[in-house]
Amino acid sequence: MRKPLPGTSLQSVGAVRGRPLPLPSLSRGRGVRGEQGQILVLSAFVLVVIVFLVMLVTSAAQLHAAQAQTEKAAELAARSGAIALGDQLSGVSPHIADWDEFVQGLVDAGQGAAQDIATRNGADEAQVIFNSPWEIEVVATKHVHLFAGFVPEVTLTATATASALAREVPTS
Repeated sequence: MRKPLPGTSLQSVGAVRGRPLPLPSLSRGRGVRGEQGQILVLSAFVLVVIVFLVMLVTSAAQLHAAQAQTEKAAELAARSGAIALGDQLSGVSPHIADWDEFVQGLVDAGQGAAQDIATRNGADEAQVIFNSPWEIEVVATKHVHLFAGFVPEVTLTATATASALAREVPTS
């Protein structure tokens, strides 16, 4: 076999003799049977994984924001309920004829104010607990739908608890 002249390639030498040299095939058609389309399947799988990870990160951020909002709602609701209790307690005579009715009035005032403030500040539910006629505790909850609501069954609940003491408001 002859060596090519300097500055020429084997292709040009082969072409000079009248028979072109085979070039490497750039098509995938000569590969193992059944390997066609692998990149399409792999790309689809990677895309699904990336979308899942983005939705997971978004859901985690959403849950963190819901927890902060629920804590704020519980604190504000407990303070509001304590203020309502304080308003009810101010100027009360120590000789109350119907103590049960008075306590129920306190509970209603504190509970109504606390639930109203909690729901206005983003809590889905607010449970009001009275540890004594002067102390109110609020448990606020917010439900967070994960995965941007695409999967309705996946829901987490952010819960926060806050308490406050009622102080008498001076009557003037």
